[in-house]
Amino acid sequence: MDIRKFFKGTLKRKKESSSESDEEKKIERSLSQNSLAQAGSSKVENIPEDKDVCCNDLGKWVGRTSLMTTSQKLDMLKRCWVPPESYDFVKDAEAANLKLIFCGTHDLPLRGKENHEGILEDLLILRIESGEQDLKQHLQYGKKNAMYTSPQIQNEIIDLCGLVVKNEIIQVVKKAYAYSVMADESCDIAGKEQLSIGIRFYDESKNMIREEFLGFVELIAMDANTIASEIDKFLENAGLEPDRCIGQGYDGCSTMAGSIGGVQKKLREKYKKALYFYCASHRLNLVVNDLNQVPEIRNTIAKYSGILEPVANALQSKTIDMYTCTNHIKRIISVIKDHRGNADRESQNILDISYRTAAAIGTDLQIPRTVGRQQHRSNHPAESVCDFWKRSVIIPYLDSLISALEQRFSNDHLPAFSLMSLHPSSMLNMKLVDFKEKSQDFCQYYDLPLFEHEAELWYKLWKDKGKQSEDLEKLDFTDVLKEANTFFPATRKAIIISLSQPCTTSNIERSFSTLRRVKTWFRSTMTENRLNGLCMLSVHRKIVKEKKEIVQEVLKRFCEEPRRLIVK
Repeated sequence: MDIRKFFKGTLKRKKESSSESDEEKKIERSLSQNSLAQAGSSKVENIPEDKDVCCNDLGKWVGRTSLMTTSQKLDMLKRCWVPPESYDFVKDAEAANLKLIFCGTHDLPLRGKENHEGILEDLLILRIESGEQDLKQHLQYGKKNAMYTSPQIQNEIIDLCGLVVKNEIIQVVKKAYAYSVMADESCDIAGKEQLSIGIRFYDESKNMIREEFLGFVELIAMDANTIASEIDKFLENAGLEPDRCIGQGYDGCSTMAGSIGGVQKKLREKYKKALYFYCASHRLNLVVNDLNQVPEIRNTIAKYSGILEPVANALQSKTIDMYTCTNHIKRIISVIKDHRGNADRESQNILDISYRTAAAIGTDLQIPRTVGRQQHRSNHPAESVCDFWKRSVIIPYLDSLISALEQRFSNDHLPAFSLMSLHPSSMLNMKLVDFKEKSQDFCQYYDLPLFEHEAELWYKLWKDKGKQSEDLEKLDFTDVLKEANTFFPATRKAIIISLSQPCTTSNIERSFSTLRRVKTWFRSTMTENRLNGLCMLSVHRKIVKEKKEIVQEVLKRFCEEPRRLIVK
């Protein structure tokens, strides 16, 4: 600490109306009151206080120098107390630190109405009652400037926990060849707009796709300039290279997706390769909304919801890639088109089920009566019940479903979707010349000139394997990547780019559930740093539990900060 601040008294010095000995007694009386910890009710052996420690501990006199005489200040400078070399600074902080991390990873509030009423304080008392004598002695007899339980220390440790976990993820991202940024916005309980930012990349050390939440940013405005600036600042502070950003994943609102003034357009001015990907989960939801335009089936989607529901669940997976997502949507469209081509058969199957249901509840299916002037529904000409419901409900429903799927899941990004031709099931369905021609799209866009020399070898490699098309379709892109690790460096980079492209923002939206658990009505005034630290601990609790060195890194950084307590 700056010794000049020590001599600069913050309180007005009182007039010396008594002798120096009376003043010293008053000082010692005030120092003897230890109000920081009253944990446990059982007695422990008294720990003798060193007189030099009590009177010459510099930290205890900060803000109270008006009570000291000039001779005491000079004596403080000559004989200032310094902890012995055996003093364990980390051990004092570790006890409270571990309890704090426990509360953070389990979404528990640390403090109650008063500072000494919270879960953190109760956990410390529980440890003391379980026989933790070191902790008990520390809280009862430790120095006031080294308790490590104050709200300020809690906020500092929480902030450090969030930063250490975030840096742990960022270091892995920096080793990846490519990454994509994802973002979504929600309002917290205090009415503040929180922008959740995450990242998607391929972790080569674990051979898996990872989507990780990196934190919240409070938005002061909801326009495209503000959001784009905050995302850019976030990535810049994280030290991520713009050239490695190959994708942006957002929802489809005009502020984010606008092709002229949207967030994705503004970020592409700096992140040249970062194509915008419309969240597939949002698109699927809009498909269902489009189907509701048919009034008769607005609340009765049953048969085909069984097809769409697994897709919605699959799209929420962190490891799904663009190839798997697109191919499955194509299969769904193919099946529905087959049903549309055999509308008579499908209509009869649906009506057979309807007849059985009607018989079970004691009713019958009939053609609605026809009137000359119909206002709320069409008078479809029909000779039978099956014909009427086929023309009025089933065919409009199938046409709407096919149209919505094709429109919402069209291949808008030629360079990105051309990467899917690297998968052997797609590649072997075309001639070598066509494959080379299609590969030009991503080679030029992603700057992979060496792939032109590998294209023929890559094609021949899978051709010579002689696998059936059914077996090739079962291969994930991560399995295909293993074949390219040794002799196909450019192909390997292209596949990693494809794996890093965002399919959905589902993982980012999960962070909003954490936001609502952490920032409640009773905790609505917490600062942004505290909110980010607690949410990082909650979302990444698995990382915190698996990597014990994270706790040690938090303690290391905490101990490196300047403290009132000076350690040799």
